[in-house]
Order: sequence, then C-alpha cells, then structure tokens
Amino acid sequence: MVKTSDGSIPRYYVDSLSMDFYLRPAREVRAVFSTNNGALPARTLSHTPDTATDRQVYLWCAEDIQNHANSVRKKHWNLMKSMPQPTCWEDLYDYFDCVDLFHHGALNLWNLVCHLVHENKMIRDNLIHGISFEVGMWCDEWLARNQNKTRLRDFSDWGNVLGLFNGSELEEIRQLDPFSLEILRTALAHRQHQLAGQLGLHPPVYPGNTAAAQLHQSNMQNWLGK
Repeated sequence: MVKTSDGSIPRYYVDSLSMDFYLRPAREVRAVFSTNNGALPARTLSHTPDTATDRQVYLWCAEDIQNHANSVRKKHWNLMKSMPQPTCWEDLYDYFDCVDLFHHGALNLWNLVCHLVHENKMIRDNLIHGISFEVGMWCDEWLARNQNKTRLRDFSDWGNVLGLFNGSELEEIRQLDPFSLEILRTALAHRQHQLAGQLGLHPPVYPGNTAAAQLHQSNMQNWLGK
C-alpha cells in the first residue's frame, strides 16, 4: 500500500475508474456474492450518482478486509474456494454487482478478492502438507510391521501401488483419494530407496529436519521417514 508524504496509510482514495465501469459493464455480471449465487437479481446503477465526480472512498484497512473476508468465506465457501487471482477490474463482475462495486469501492473489493485468493492458497497448501504428513506417518508405521520391509524391498509394480498391500491393509487406506494415493506411492518409493541404501535419501540433519524446511520443500510425507 502506498503511504502518504507523512508516512501514514491513507484512509480514503479517489476512485479513478470511469463511470462506465459501474453503469455499462463490459461483460456479464455474475455477481455470485451480491446475488447469493443467483437467488437475488444483480443490481444496476441507472444514472451517474451526484457523488461520482472525484469521489473519495473509504479505504478498508487490513482488519476491515479480514472481517469482510471471513463473512464471505462463511457464507459462500463453495463458490469461492477455487476462485482464481483477478487479473483485471472486470473480473470483479464475477463476484459483485454494480451497486456493491460503486458503494463499497472497486479497490476495496479488489483487495478483498485478492485476500480471499491468498487465504485459499494457504488453506490448500496447509491441507496438502497435512495430508502428506499423515500419509508419511502411516507408511512408517506400516513399514515397522513384520516382514513389510522385505515386501517393500521386493516390490516393483509402482503403477499399481495397492498391489503391495493385503486385505486388512487395503481396508485401512480404502478412503484415500487419487491425490493421496500418489503421495502414498512416492512416499513408499522413497522408503524403498532408503532401504536399498541410496545416498542422499536419509533424514536430513538440522535445520533441514525442521517442519519449516520440509514445508518449504513440500516434502512432508518424507519428513520423519527413516
């Protein structure tokens, strides 16, 4: 955020967008948030408001953005959990109607959408890391059972990783989705290489063995593998 000459963050900004942005949208206004996913009609501005010229709009602070983001996420999670990063002002039409865009301020709603996208990525990344870690822990527990090291050493059909397991073991992992099964496959292949004594595949030493380092490397499934 650009600061003022005295170093403070401005509380208002001048809306420099043309009124055509609000009066004559250049593409379809889906406005899934404003319309509650089509349950309400998208509102329009029929004329230029008296306040439009050199209009100053209150600039949402970080707390404002977070409060609005939490409200949107709670109400519209299914609509926004895979929302893409906006690339132009017109992308805001996908989420807000022209009344909301004008009265809340396009810049504020742009910042809101960008914040939601950023949070979504954090949630998605943390979920992936959490799944990876859980799969890795299961692999280590499975490997510690009788004869499983031998089974893993001798296994070669990596195109069908489920062929490594017996009936009761398959029951344990039957709910894994394809993404998690791929993590399972790579985790077991890594441990097979470790059993074969391949260099560079043993657990790292500090600070490479910290959670932060493994998160950075997207290697949670192999974090504590031995």
